[in-house]
Amino acid sequence: MSLVTPEAVAAVMELQPVPHTLAELEALVRDGLPKSAPSLPSSSGQRSTCW
Repeated sequence: MSLVTPEAVAAVMELQPVPHTLAELEALVRDGLPKSAPSLPSSSGQRSTCW
């Protein structure tokens, strides 16, 4: 199992300001991701903008 820090998640998702705790990360994305955040690939390999 790998541990992923809130800072690493923020870097991939281009979130600002960078959160240092899971609570801060949750607060940043609670109301939705910023338009600048890259979309994640879906399980079918196609890019998707929703989770």
